[in-house]
Parts: sequence; structure tokens; C-alpha cells
Amino acid sequence: MKRISCSSVMAICVCIGAIGGRLPVRAQAATGTVPVSEDTAIVDTPSTGAADATVAASPAAEFPLCTLMISTDPESASVTLDGTLFGQTPLQISNIDTGAHVLLLQKVGYYQKRVAFSLPSPGTSPMNFKLTSPGRIEITTIPDGAAVKINGTQRGVTPLVDSLVKPGKYRIEVVKEGYQPSAKTMDVSGGAIVHFTDSLLSTAPQPVATPQKPEREKGKFFTVGVVAGVFGLFMLVLAIIEARDFGG
Repeated sequence: MKRISCSSVMAICVCIGAIGGRLPVRAQAATGTVPVSEDTAIVDTPSTGAADATVAASPAAEFPLCTLMISTDPESASVTLDGTLFGQTPLQISNIDTGAHVLLLQKVGYYQKRVAFSLPSPGTSPMNFKLTSPGRIEITTIPDGAAVKINGTQRGVTPLVDSLVKPGKYRIEVVKEGYQPSAKTMDVSGGAIVHFTDSLLSTAPQPVATPQKPEREKGKFFTVGVVAGVFGLFMLVLAIIEARDFGG
């Protein structure tokens, strides 16, 4: 039996290791960590993503990596992954490395959504997001010129017709010198317009009104006065006649 030298054994092991390193890894479902997302500023212009605004294609990969299936409600939101613009939703991005990533979703008229997530292993990960549009609060008072606070923050004076807020509960306070303050808590939903209208009550002292006698009592006193006058005139005439007869 022919002996194999130690150097030959080492060479065989190196070859096996090299071949093993090139064998494809079976793809597994990429559960990933729970995405951490936040809504930031409202998008008022279309997203350009990277500086050159070039839409990137999915990179080629020698081994199976990760695939993202990204959808949004509403659709047609621009998708920027790790600083590179890939296109609009619904969108599939393939050959993504495992590890931590940052996703940015943008659509005009909606809050942009920034999502931090991790892909621990190769596979396909569906990602669905609902974009949030701002609500609007329109505040008017009678009279105008009342200072407006929304959740304790000064927002201007009435009439206030362009106050954009995220959906949620808001406490609205209006204050004007010489008038009683007014406050109310309101629910605001995305895309909705909520109206706050109030007639402010003056704090100035009100003049005391003189009580008016009823018209019926006025008529009663008038009738009594007329009767008394007629009776007095009758007695005067009677006295004159008696005086004349006595003198005659």
C-alpha cells in the first residue's frame, strides 16, 4: 500500500476547503429583527435619493443573499435603501447583504418613513408599510385675534387655517385679552380637516338693566289717573255751582 505524505494530505484539505467555500448556501427565510420606523418631515417634492438621482439595479451576487419585497399604502413611494435610490413601490430588491440596513420611503404629501432593520440570514422578506398623511386643523373665533396653542405650543392667532398635524388627539386652547379662555380636545385623522369655532365671552362687567314694568300695569296706572282727574274736575265744577248758589 502506497503511503500518502503529510504534504499531500494538507494539499487535499486545502482544496476541499476551497471547494466547500464555493458551495451555495441553501436560502432560508429571513425573519430579521423587528423594523424600527419613524415618521419624519412631510415630503413636498419628489425624492431624488442619491446625489446623482440614478435608480440603482439590484447588485449581482455569487452566493444567495437576501431579497426584499417592499410595498406601501398608498403605492408609488420612492424607495431608498442604505442611501441608494432603487425605484418605487411595489418593489423587489434582490442580492442584499445580511446585517443592518436603513430604508427610507418618500411620497409627496405624506410623512417620509425611515426604517432601521436587520437581515440575519439569506431569504426573502416581505415588508409592508402604511404611509401617514397629515391632518389639518382650522381654528376660528369671534372675535378674531385670539392666540392659539395646540398641545401647549403656540401656533399663531385666529383665524388659523393652515395648521398641519400628525393624526392623533390634540388639545386646542384660544386666549384673547378681555375674553374668557376656551379649550377643547379634538381627534385628527390623516387627510382630514377638523374645524374649531368658538364665540368668546367678554369678561367686561355688563350694565345692570333697569327692570321694565309690564305694559298692563302701565295701562292700569293710566286708567286710574284718568278716573281721578275726571273725578277731581267734577268736584271742582260742583264746588263752583254751590258757591254761586250761596252767593245768590
